Amino acid sequence: MTLAPVTDAAGHWAVTAAGFQPGEVVSATVYSTPRSLGQQIADEAGQVTFQWTMSADEAGQHRLVLTGPQSGEVVQHFTVAPTDTVSASSTNSAPAPAATSYQTSEKPAALSQTGASAHPWAVVVAVLALVLGAVGLTVSRRLKRRSTI
Repeated sequence: MTLAPVTDAAGHWAVTAAGFQPGEVVSATVYSTPRSLGQQIADEAGQVTFQWTMSADEAGQHRLVLTGPQSGEVVQHFTVAPTDTVSASSTNSAPAPAATSYQTSEKPAALSQTGASAHPWAVVVAVLALVLGAVGLTVSRRLKRRSTI
């Protein structure tokens, strides 16, 4: 996935992402304050393109998330830098937005398995051992009470 700011004073951004299924409906959201960029349908090459605008007031770190129901999620972190201040003698009052960094990280389409998996018979044996232990404890207490009477 590539992220490239358009170098105009309006702060236009664009992202093109590949690797989705052709015809897949892909949604995009920009976070720190969630903002939906809508949905695009992946072309025959599995690519989508989203465009949006961010002002200098939104300077800071952000995260772009593209999600396709079949292909999963792609996340891109990026930073919007505040614009440079314009000197009083300048006639150009519209500074260009600055993109200082971006980093791509792809998440797997499925969650990885964590924890332990037990054989079904192991669970049955464990439950049976607990029941037998409880029964044995109850019988032993009743026998103690009878012997002290």
